Amino acid sequence: MKHVLNKDPISSAKELARKKEYYQENREWILEKKKKYYHDNKERILEVVYKRRSRVRKMLFERLGGVCSHPDCNKTEHLEFDHIKPEDKKFDISTSLDRKEEDLIAEVDKCQLFCQKHHLEKTKNDWLSGALYPNCKNDRNDGIIEKKTPLEMLFNYD
Repeated sequence: MKHVLNKDPISSAKELARKKEYYQENREWILEKKKKYYHDNKERILEVVYKRRSRVRKMLFERLGGVCSHPDCNKTEHLEFDHIKPEDKKFDISTSLDRKEEDLIAEVDKCQLFCQKHHLEKTKNDWLSGALYPNCKNDRNDGIIEKKTPLEMLFNYD
């Protein structure tokens, strides 16, 4: 039986164990080499990362139509991802653009696009209705958020 890479699984396991042992024995040297490589190639590395993130963000925006989802708005700039059902959210998309594209697409399919104004409006309404963070009911008071000191928030015995 051959492995996916046309290698015997047993020899692949041995090779993996050998690599792990080598890494453990030479960890400091390897980390120094990685730091030096990053330092020497920082601009090029960051350029590649920024281009990928930009490409992925553009692809995700296009997947959702590229326009604010609010019926009275057709803005195409400064759009933000909004989870339709906040309880289904697994991760924040805009800060996770380095994840696998399949994972991002699965998460984006639970979202809609809003401009900043309408995203803030929806989030506020979700908060006040209790749909967002339902376990924080003590912080809602007839649509007005109570102001608490940091100590009151830390030692809240309600």
